[in-house]
Amino acid sequence: MFAQGYALSPNTKNPHSLDSWVFYYQNSVGNRDSIRIEINYSMRNHIFPVEKRKINVEFLNIEYEVNTLAVLELFGSKIKALIERTAARDLYDVQNMLKYSVIQADEQDLLRKIIVFYLVIGAKKKVELPFDFDSINSLKYSQIRSSLIPVLKKSEHFDFEVAKTIVQNYLAKLMTL
Repeated sequence: MFAQGYALSPNTKNPHSLDSWVFYYQNSVGNRDSIRIEINYSMRNHIFPVEKRKINVEFLNIEYEVNTLAVLELFGSKIKALIERTAARDLYDVQNMLKYSVIQADEQDLLRKIIVFYLVIGAKKKVELPFDFDSINSLKYSQIRSSLIPVLKKSEHFDFEVAKTIVQNYLAKLMTL
């Protein structure tokens, strides 16, 4: 990496079951950018079997299959992450899950169970009822601007205040036990 002009970031970390390296580089338009490489050594079991999905990279004229988590499990763990870490990317993903109706009405109960399962087994703090989604309000535009907008298409508009309201209302309804 160093021979190619990458510089190791101080954000690099190596806890017990994860190696995570962050490298800075100069991108094609001359701006400083970063790439994160993570290797997770945890033997994690999932609720559903891994699914194969076809990926089509049109501009390279390549199509291949990759292993992915089941959609319900992917979004269940994504919502759990939003509840715990409140990252801009999680808000964006959950809002798009709703916008594009990724989870069907008859799957909502199972999604709730998956979220609760992941909250209980991986919670950083004690899970308390009723669920509180006020942490979503703590997201600031500066976080959206620095970590989300740079990876969106220039033509894509993301109204994060509207997204916060939509997602909070959805989660309040979904997570009523």
